[in-house]
Amino acid sequence: MAETSYDWTCDERVVELGGVADPAQPHRLQPLIMDCFQQIVGELDSSGTVEGLLAVPLLIARSPEPDAMLLGHPDGNAIIMTVGLAEAIETYVQGALMNPDFLSDYLPEPLTNGLSEERREFGTHLVLHMLDFVIHHEIAHDIRDHLGVLGEERGAAELGEVLSLHAIEHGDELYRFIEFDADIEALDLQMHEMGKFGEIADWPAAEVEDAFFLQMLAMLLTCQILDQAHEPVQAFGARTHPAPVHRAVLYSDTMVTSFSEHYRAEDGWFKNIHDQAWYEASIAAETHGFPEGRWRGLKMADARFDLLDPLRPVLIEFRQTIGMRGR
Repeated sequence: MAETSYDWTCDERVVELGGVADPAQPHRLQPLIMDCFQQIVGELDSSGTVEGLLAVPLLIARSPEPDAMLLGHPDGNAIIMTVGLAEAIETYVQGALMNPDFLSDYLPEPLTNGLSEERREFGTHLVLHMLDFVIHHEIAHDIRDHLGVLGEERGAAELGEVLSLHAIEHGDELYRFIEFDADIEALDLQMHEMGKFGEIADWPAAEVEDAFFLQMLAMLLTCQILDQAHEPVQAFGARTHPAPVHRAVLYSDTMVTSFSEHYRAEDGWFKNIHDQAWYEASIAAETHGFPEGRWRGLKMADARFDLLDPLRPVLIEFRQTIGMRGR
């Protein structure tokens, strides 16, 4: 993978995030993050999906605040992930797994003094899939030239997750569509790595179910971490980023469609797995203190999923416009 000539360790934005973690004294989760990134890069290069566009490095910042972002510079872009986000993912998963109701149909109950071996092993896979989702999302920002769009339209040179999400600003449809676009592009990249969709038709049903469930659950829990303000969905009308629950709905619906197009199954089979993943995610949300109606409970209609219906055709047009920009 090509390297940018710019010294990101001296970038003011990186310095404000505590600087780059020292590779000689790495954070305990740093090797896991970098291995995940290198595997993604290798699979994307092998699949030919991005045609050599991955010249973007991944840097780990020391900030304890959970965030991931794409930073721009004339010499090239860089993905930044904070140790705070990696720790938040690990803590969130461990907290959910300590609830015996979480994944009770799949895993033994946790032990009185900690997690069972099965829950610990599943937790490792889940953390990896959540890191995978975050990294693909940031790579998608780069591949789709979202910083180029923002630079032309808004004069912006960075795209963050949590920090931008919690910065109260005037509602901006461009930012919202860019986030939706990155999620859909990330899913597309995930599905095309190593010819996954070229082979999935021959997979045993149990493997397809496991892959679908784990990928969707990882996305849902990651979106919950980004939603720690616990604010009403309507409040996000005054923010640059869309409500995380709306991002989750759009991603999960698109995922059902994508898998259904490439794997022959009974009607509603993927939708049932989708619903089960949302149910398990609702238990994780309850475990971590989300109020009823945010990610769980009878008041989920408050999330106004119907607001996405008129958005879809506009988003399709936006994706087509971005796709014609080229890199």
